[in-house]
Amino acid sequence: MQKFAIITAIATLTMAFTTIASSAAIVRPRHPAAPSQTSHTECIESLGHFRSVHRDDIDAIDGQSVMVIHICDENSLLSDASYGSLFIDGNVNTLRRPIAHNYTLMSALDEEGLDQNDVVSLRFGGNDSIVLYVYDRDMR
Repeated sequence: MQKFAIITAIATLTMAFTTIASSAAIVRPRHPAAPSQTSHTECIESLGHFRSVHRDDIDAIDGQSVMVIHICDENSLLSDASYGSLFIDGNVNTLRRPIAHNYTLMSALDEEGLDQNDVVSLRFGGNDSIVLYVYDRDMR
């Protein structure tokens, strides 16, 4: 019975995340650029495993809907200079230059007052949408 409950929970979460990305393609939330003083309630506190992303994947992004989600790093909340392994463990650590050359991704980041250096991970969502997980390091 416990296996069934776990499988049901995973399926429900998968459907919820897909639905969120799908609705983002219809109505994209607009948030004003805010300073990096982010509280625990304003961002996702942990990330799961993301599938690998390659340069060809980023080069193929052209005009899709992009949703930007801010995340927190517990270590960085204690010290502004400590980012832990947040950026290294993301799936775009070596792909920030291709992100910088992609108009679709940079347009979404510019609207939030961010750049390619703030991207932690990238995920492909439902309805051909893109989800960027970002953490504003105030490096500009």
